[in-house]
Order: sequence, then C-alpha cells, then structure tokens
Amino acid sequence: MRIGRYAKMRAAIITIKSISLMALLTVAFAAHAQSPKPDVADVLKAISAQLKPLSVSEHNLAEMRDGFFGRKDISDEESAHVNDVLTTTKAFRKALDPAFFVGRLVAEMRLPADADTVRRTFYVTANNMVTSADFDVIDVNKYMTVMRNAATKAQAARVRDAMIAIRDILQSVPKND
Repeated sequence: MRIGRYAKMRAAIITIKSISLMALLTVAFAAHAQSPKPDVADVLKAISAQLKPLSVSEHNLAEMRDGFFGRKDISDEESAHVNDVLTTTKAFRKALDPAFFVGRLVAEMRLPADADTVRRTFYVTANNMVTSADFDVIDVNKYMTVMRNAATKAQAARVRDAMIAIRDILQSVPKND
C-alpha cells in the first residue's frame, strides 16, 4: 500500500516540475518571441532540453510495457496502450527531424543571405511540426484516458507535457520572415 502512495506522490512531484518548467520556458520564449528573428540555436537548445525528459519517460514506459526483470506488472491491455503512446512518441520525434536538420544548417551558416533563405525554411518546418505535434498530443491524451495503471499514466503525461513544451517552443518561431 505504501508503494502505491509513494508512486502517486512521485508522479505528482514530477507533474509539478513539468508544469514549472513549461511555465519558465513559456515566459522565456514569450520574451524571446518579441524579437523578429529568434536565434535558431537557442530554439534548438530549448527543444533539446525538453527531449531529455521525453527520453526518460519513453524508457520508463518501455520498461513498464516489457516488465522489470522478467516480471510484468501491467496487463496486456495496458501494455497495448503504452505501446500506442510509444508509437506516437516515435512519430513525434520523426516529425521533429526536419526542423532540427534545417535549424542546425541555419545555426552554422555564415553568409547572411544564405542564412536568411535557410531560416525561412526552418520557420516553415517548425510550423509544420506544430501542426503535427497538435495531433500527437491529442493521440497521447486519448490513450491516457483508457490507461488504468497510475505509473504508466504518469509517464504518458510526462511524454505529453514534453511534446506540448516542444510544440510551444516551435510555435514561438515566426511563420514568415
């Protein structure tokens, strides 16, 4: 019984930390969004910071799905829901690739005319990722509604929160230049 309470408290603490981090990033990028051209390197750095908790939660969900030390603690149905979240997360990461690829090019370019051209491409890829992320967040929310295990639900919520934070970062990037 104590383990259940501890898991609930830990999930609540993790959620509070995620909300606090999202609030800080929102304030930082709201101030940053006032400049006409956000520094692409800073945007990529902020996204990378959000990818760390996303990776941890993905790993935790995969362990819950596959079982710890050969012992499976969740039902096959719950395992299927966790797998759905992991599949959505994989698609989310894949959709993020173009923004990272183009963003790294912009960050490394030295000629202003070339950098401006590639920066506009980055803005387009970032905007496309925002649209894709909206659907991924909806999917994760849908899968969470059918999850029964508190630990898997908490990890799925962390995945969703990281996706939302990344989407919000990319949303601060201008649509046109």
